[in-house]
Amino acid sequence: MKSPFDVDDVKMDASNGSGPVAVIDLEARPSALGSGLSQRLSALGQNLSQRISYLSHQMDEHGLSRISAVKVLTDDKDTVTEPGRAGWIEVTLHLVTVMFGAGVLGLPYAMASQGWALGLCMLALATGASAYSAFLLAELHTLRDGRRVRTLRALGEEIWGKRGRRWIVTLQLIDMASGDGWLVGGSLIYTVVGGTSLMNIINNCTGANGAACDQHAYKTWPWTLCFGGAMILLSQFPDFHALTIVSFVGAIMPIVYAAIAFISILTHGKVENVDYSMIQKSDTVGTVMNVLSGIGAMYYAYGGQVVQNEVTAMVKAPPKVIQSMRKALSVTYIVIGISYFAVAIAGFAMFGNTVTGNVLQSLSNQGAAIAANIAVLLHVGAAFQAFSMTVYLMLEEQVMKRNWLPKPIARRPWVFRFTIRTIFVCVVTFFAALIPFFNQLSGLKGGACMVPLCFIIPVALWSSYNKGYKASKARLLFNYALIAVLAAIALVATVGSVYKIIKSASTFQVFA
Repeated sequence: MKSPFDVDDVKMDASNGSGPVAVIDLEARPSALGSGLSQRLSALGQNLSQRISYLSHQMDEHGLSRISAVKVLTDDKDTVTEPGRAGWIEVTLHLVTVMFGAGVLGLPYAMASQGWALGLCMLALATGASAYSAFLLAELHTLRDGRRVRTLRALGEEIWGKRGRRWIVTLQLIDMASGDGWLVGGSLIYTVVGGTSLMNIINNCTGANGAACDQHAYKTWPWTLCFGGAMILLSQFPDFHALTIVSFVGAIMPIVYAAIAFISILTHGKVENVDYSMIQKSDTVGTVMNVLSGIGAMYYAYGGQVVQNEVTAMVKAPPKVIQSMRKALSVTYIVIGISYFAVAIAGFAMFGNTVTGNVLQSLSNQGAAIAANIAVLLHVGAAFQAFSMTVYLMLEEQVMKRNWLPKPIARRPWVFRFTIRTIFVCVVTFFAALIPFFNQLSGLKGGACMVPLCFIIPVALWSSYNKGYKASKARLLFNYALIAVLAAIALVATVGSVYKIIKSASTFQVFA
């Protein structure tokens, strides 16, 4: 209901975060020139009645105010209107889960596609640019007027208007497999990896046995369906805070399989006649396109900014949100940086340009390979939920707004949640079983989605928001130059990945 008093009537106690206090201005009453005292008192009484009625509507069942200490808009789902409950350690778990990708296992092959010099430069640039954009995005979570923005799309609208929101929503839908962009969705790729890992474990196709298993042509799609069934169960966690235990597992598992891969590579034994030149294809164009696709695969390994705002919304204050986020992001990127460089360098150094697309298939130790695949399976299951949580909430909001479901379903929260999320997971699982091509999808996703959404947009948003405020000319020039470089990388990586997909199309089999 519309407030009977203006926003100026609500005073915020920002010093202790105790929330708004309604201050009634006795002067703000209808003019009653020529009227008697009784008329004035009657008008004042009616005003008081309206204000009390309004405030009563802002109380929940426990008598607690729903009016935000951050923003006086109770129906704005894009703004954080409740105090956060998470400390920086819990936030770190979520960030590691969504930012530490299974793409780390493809980094040795990406290095082999580019050679030592270009490969190390591209990996360093990807790591540095990802960290830089994540820290800038953390600064934008709390706006200058004190509001905390819950989503990246809402932040785009705040800074760029409705058009900015549409741009970001389009990329998010493509990136997270919601809408028209099924071929490059994050949830889709995690499902492909989950089904493949499950098939490898069941059929003992891990490590060096992978090549022998290729001759048996084991089907992946039945195991993809099994993975999808497990995702339906895990999808019932209502929000990120309830997902903490899943994110804890998801944060530990990538460190486990990266450590297994690194140690197994070091103990693998000497490989004779290792060739460190970049992978050569049958023609020059093919070689160049393989290099470009390898660059895209490196950027695919990053990308947690797509859900960073939702994770940041969990942070409790005080202390200041930015302080907690800087701690969480620092730990996250230290873990990611050490793990990524260790696996990429060790894998390429040991196997050279004969390394497989998934470095685990180059390992001779079957026990280590099986353990690593189990860790991958657990991680992608947790990461699927962390990445999809934003999609779940977005879909639920749109379905509720448009009344697409019968009232008996819409009125029961758990039935409504189960229906929407089950449909989403089933559709993603179907397409994952239909086109299980991880290597080709990862490069395309990196170039077409990850770079624009997770690298370029945060830097561009920060530059637009702080231009003329606190951003120096040198800082803005650096940001614009970085955006130009990243845009070029996104373009060439997308071209290279599309070329590889077209060239490999003849070997693709649906429901493989």
